[in-house]
Amino acid sequence: MHDPREHFALANRHMLEADERIAAQRQLIERQRQAGHDTGQSEDVLRLLLETRELMLAHQKLLEREMAEWRMPSP
Repeated sequence: MHDPREHFALANRHMLEADERIAAQRQLIERQRQAGHDTGQSEDVLRLLLETRELMLAHQKLLEREMAEWRMPSP
């Protein structure tokens, strides 16, 4: 089996980037709200970012299991 550590590290980086995008989108929504602008489209984007993060989290957990199996000695 291949070494999954590099793939796992990349998945972790993507999760951090997703969290940064989500935080930035929340800030944008708050600024729009304070300025009296409609936030509907920005909130739709936030929902998509959150849904995507959930999929990424599931993938990350899969990679964690793959790494655990990879580290187990073969019988």
